[in-house]
Amino acid sequence: MLTGGLRKRLVGDSSWGILGLGAIQAVIYGVIWKLSQAFQYGQGHESRPILIVWALLTCLFVLYLLGIVSVWKGADSNGNADLTRRLRRRRIVIIFGFAIFFRGILFLAQPIQEVDIYRYIWDGNVVNTGVNPYRFSPEQVAEAGKDAPAELAMLNEMIERSEALGTIFSRVHFKEVPTVYPPLSQGIFAIATALTPDRASLSVHLGMMKGLLLLFDIGTLFAIWAIMSLSGYPPERVIAYAWCPLVIKEFANSGHLDSIPVFMTACAVLLLLAARSRRNGEGRVRREYRCDWAAVAFWAGGTLAKVYPIVLMPLLIRWWWRHQRWRVAGYLVAYGVLVASGYGVINGLFTPETSNAGITVRNHPDRSAGIPKDTHADTAHDPLEGLRTFLKRWEINDLLFAIVFENIRPRPVVGTEEREVVTQQPWFVFVPAKLANTLSRSGAAWLRELG
Repeated sequence: MLTGGLRKRLVGDSSWGILGLGAIQAVIYGVIWKLSQAFQYGQGHESRPILIVWALLTCLFVLYLLGIVSVWKGADSNGNADLTRRLRRRRIVIIFGFAIFFRGILFLAQPIQEVDIYRYIWDGNVVNTGVNPYRFSPEQVAEAGKDAPAELAMLNEMIERSEALGTIFSRVHFKEVPTVYPPLSQGIFAIATALTPDRASLSVHLGMMKGLLLLFDIGTLFAIWAIMSLSGYPPERVIAYAWCPLVIKEFANSGHLDSIPVFMTACAVLLLLAARSRRNGEGRVRREYRCDWAAVAFWAGGTLAKVYPIVLMPLLIRWWWRHQRWRVAGYLVAYGVLVASGYGVINGLFTPETSNAGITVRNHPDRSAGIPKDTHADTAHDPLEGLRTFLKRWEINDLLFAIVFENIRPRPVVGTEEREVVTQQPWFVFVPAKLANTLSRSGAAWLRELG
C-alpha cells in the first residue's frame, strides 16, 4: 500500500507520463529514420512511403498534443515548493533531452521530400567564391560558354573541381531564378560552406548546412524557455515548441533556413521581456534602452534572414509606445536603416566586372531596335529580383496550393479526343478528370460573368 505522501507525489508528478510519451515518439522517429532511406534524390518516386510517413507524423502530432496537455495539467505537488522545483527540473530535463534526441534522429535521416538545402549550399559557395549571389541565376552558369565573364568561369570551374558540388548544382531547383534568400541567410550559407572541406562528400556538405541551421533551432528552444520563465509561465511549457513534429521535421530533417528568423525573433522578444523583468532594479531605464536597441537589431536580423518578421511591426509599435512613447520612432528608423544596410552591404561587398555589361545592356537605348539581349546580362545585382520572380510564381512553393490546383485544373480525359499525351498525375490527385474539367469550365464562366 502506498502512503498518503507517496501517493500524492506520484499523482502530482506528470514526469512519468511525459517520459512515456517521449519514449513512444522516439520509436516513431526511429521508424521514420529507417523509412527515409527510400527518399533518395531522383529515385523511387512511385515507391516512396510518403503516406506511411504522413501517418507516422500524424501519430507524432497526437502524442505531441497529449504531451502538451500533460504539462499544462501537471500538478504542482500540492504547494510543496521544494518538491515543485524538483519536479519542474525533472520535467525540463525530460523535455529537453527528448527534444534533442528527436532532432538528432531526423538530422541523420535522408531529407524527406525536400530540395531547398541544395540551393542553400550553392548560394554559400557562390558567396565564398567572391561572386554576388544575386548576380547570376544557376541557369546562366549552366549555359555559360567560352566567352563567359570571369565570374561565370569561376563558378563553372568550381562545379567541375568538386564532384559533390557538381551533384549539388544539378539538384538546385528553379535554376532560371536568381537566389531569393536575403543577405543574412546568405551569410549563414557562406559560413556553413566555408567550414566544409573542399573535397568533402555530398553527405558532409548536407550535414554541415543542416547542422548549422539546427543550432539556430536549438537556440530558439532555450530562448523560449527563458521567455516562459520571465513571463511567469511554467518553463516546461516549452514543450509546445520543443516536441512539435513540424518544427523537428522542417529544421532537423529538411534543414530549412526558417530556423534563423525564428531564432532572431525569439531573441528580440526575450530582450524586450528581460529589460522589464526587474523594474525596481538599479539602472532600470538604461537597461531598458540597451535591451530595446538590441531587440531592434535582432528583429532586423530576422527580417534580413527571411522577410516575414516584418509582420510584427504593429505589435512592436504598440509595445514600445506603451513603454517608451515617442522613442518608438527612433526604433523604427533604426530598424529600417539596418534592413536597408543589410542589402546595401552585400551588394557593396562584390564589385561587378567591367567587362560584364549587365546594367548597360539592360538599359541600352538601342534595345528596342532589335539588339539581342546579352545572355550574361544579369539582374544588375538587384537582391529583390529573384524574390519578385518567385512571388509571381508563388504556387510552386506551396503543397496545399498544389493539391488544390492539380485536382481542379483542366486535364486530358483518358479514352476521349481530349487526350493527347499520357502523363502520370501526381500522387495527391484524386478528383476524376471529367469532374475537374467541369469545375474548371464552371469557374471560368463565373469569372467571365463577374468581369
